[in-house]
Amino acid sequence: MDSWTRKTNMPTPRFLLSTSAVNDKIYAIGGAVSSWSSSTYWQGCSTLEEYDPSSDLPSSVGNPSWGQNPTEFLLHQNYPNPFNPVTNIKYQLYKDTHVCIKILSALGQKVETIIDEEKSAGHYTISWDASNNASGLYFVSLKTDGNYKIRKMLLIR
Repeated sequence: MDSWTRKTNMPTPRFLLSTSAVNDKIYAIGGAVSSWSSSTYWQGCSTLEEYDPSSDLPSSVGNPSWGQNPTEFLLHQNYPNPFNPVTNIKYQLYKDTHVCIKILSALGQKVETIIDEEKSAGHYTISWDASNNASGLYFVSLKTDGNYKIRKMLLIR
């Protein structure tokens, strides 16, 4: 019994948070998230996430508040990763812009376009269901009027 078992990560990676255990559930409260640009800085995060060890599924209870509008363009790592068959992709826009999000194969070929439209500044989360795709390495690319980011994703069946 005296051993640790790694479980599913919480939806919002952060540090300096408070935790509480209530009725066999763990609550992660607040903390800070990191943002990387030309310099490193930390932003406060006023979220409340609940973790039920019996289900191994974390969930957000509160909404993140990183400020009214983001101050930079970010594409976060998808969650979960590796995944089967659905993963969540979070991104943020510091200004209104045209957004194009594509899923690419390991060879860089387009698998699917998830979004190709105008978006307002803000924080976004979308899901990608890869039920009709083979196991393997994929990339998610996010392109706006002046920015481009890409992240690796691993589909394991």
